[in-house]
Amino acid sequence: MKKPPKKKNKKKNVTSVIITDFVFKKILLENTDYAAKIISWICNLEYEKVIKGHFIDPNLSAKKAIEVHRVGDLIYKIDDNTYVDIEAYNKYSRNTDLKNLDYQNRAVSRFSVTMDKRGKKTYNTDIKIYFIAMYGSSLKSMPFINHDITYSEGFNNSQFIEISYVCLDKLETIKYTKGKQEIYEYF
Repeated sequence: MKKPPKKKNKKKNVTSVIITDFVFKKILLENTDYAAKIISWICNLEYEKVIKGHFIDPNLSAKKAIEVHRVGDLIYKIDDNTYVDIEAYNKYSRNTDLKNLDYQNRAVSRFSVTMDKRGKKTYNTDIKIYFIAMYGSSLKSMPFINHDITYSEGFNNSQFIEISYVCLDKLETIKYTKGKQEIYEYF
């Protein structure tokens, strides 16, 4: 008796979005109106306020026991108290979570700590950092956009960081529940 032929493992249709730093940065840097729309949409900020901002130097150096130089992908300054750090990754991992935490802490240090005329540290207690982490592929359980907070307003209002995780591989899934036009206006 002949054995039936083995069935080939068919790969599921997996949506994968490749983000390259160069293309990602170029698109947003050269289209600030588009960048302001994305930032205001993801962070729930008024577009009229965001469009007045601009991109700044993304260098996030900080003195640590182990010197690790960090340069963020893009940092958008809305005003002296409000910054948006945008980071793009090919895929989500625990490693990128730790990198995100490092970027967030460095952003707070860079933008909230200054020196006065006497050389004494001063702190901007009105600082607000919005952190957007964009992933080309993510965990199955992750939604298209998820918001999180590292410092709660009730506990530590002076260094409030709001994080938005954007999982680009979920675009195909959500376009049926939210409508193509609304989603593709931004992406």
